[in-house]
Amino acid sequence: MERIRFDQKGFEEYFNEVFQFIYRPDDDSKMLVDAVERLESLIFDHIKPAVCLEIGSGSGYVINSISKNFGSKIYKYYATDINPIAIETTLASGRANGVSNIHVVMTSLVDDIKKNLTHQVDLLVTNPPFEPSPVEDVGRKGAICAWSAGKNGRAIIDRIIIELPDIMSDHGVALMCCVKENDVNDIIRRMGEQDFYSNIVIEREGTTSSNYNRIYQQYVIAFSKTNYWAEPY
Repeated sequence: MERIRFDQKGFEEYFNEVFQFIYRPDDDSKMLVDAVERLESLIFDHIKPAVCLEIGSGSGYVINSISKNFGSKIYKYYATDINPIAIETTLASGRANGVSNIHVVMTSLVDDIKKNLTHQVDLLVTNPPFEPSPVEDVGRKGAICAWSAGKNGRAIIDRIIIELPDIMSDHGVALMCCVKENDVNDIIRRMGEQDFYSNIVIEREGTTSSNYNRIYQQYVIAFSKTNYWAEPY
């Protein structure tokens, strides 16, 4: 899959300025796009998605890369973020890369679009804040809220987990980034309690663009109400 770029003439200066206020794509962001690429045959041969949603779009790197590659093969694209600068940047990075079909909504997770997307999301991607941090850093204004997630890094992940049963279609797949410190086995257990099957799509070491300067064992986990992983798809 082709990834969007941030060095286009007329946009590069803008992106260099705004990345101090939002999350700059790093190994975790790239891994999430890698996971979509790895599941491409599942996505289009079996799921055949009509609706794709990214929760927490930040720079727009993930959702715009997906749209740039898949275009009209997916009927509707949505992205949400609580940071107004992230909303602007998602739209700007789309324009810079020839993508203009993303419906971008400023909201906390899926609060303002949940009713319209009940059981409709076929492909969900999210790279939520997952880094262990002081509790007081969670939800602070500025870029720090894009990575700070409390004592075990689960403050936002646990909120997303609760939303998935209501917005995912029966055949849809949700892809989530997380790290070892989040207790991957517990996340999978929690999803199982909500009748979701889980599969670790990618696991590898990587960095983030936070101020913590740490290397993490990172994961992309797929969740679905359909057990695509009982046998090769």
